Amino acid sequence: MLICEYEFNNSDPRNPSYSLCEVDYYAGICQDKQTVRTPNHRLSMRKNLKMGRFEVYRKYIEPIAVIGKDFIIQTSQETIDEEVVFSGTSLEDAIRFADGEYNRYNGDAQKEPDELCQHKHPKKATNCPGERVSS
Repeated sequence: MLICEYEFNNSDPRNPSYSLCEVDYYAGICQDKQTVRTPNHRLSMRKNLKMGRFEVYRKYIEPIAVIGKDFIIQTSQETIDEEVVFSGTSLEDAIRFADGEYNRYNGDAQKEPDELCQHKHPKKATNCPGERVSS
């Protein structure tokens, strides 16, 4: 996937310190990869607009059971806990870190590495506005 730095410039109305755009890498990890130090979590990338830094963070998930009269559904829900596991000014470094985490927790299901948008074809992300001219 091509990821464009310009997509991270708009703030989230619910949390203006962060970008509205987030890239989700996975929704959870397999039970055999979970540890006490690293329980189940989803991994996402965003931009901290106050600090001007790209962050890769884990949002932790806990198991829950929904019990009905004739059924039990095992599922999960996000907790309030999150952990920034990468912070830097380079989107390319953040992409590389997140791809590495994806491969670490998904083993054989490794994906093609994401790439930094170059703002022109053939390496232009779908929502990229194109090259920007400095004023």
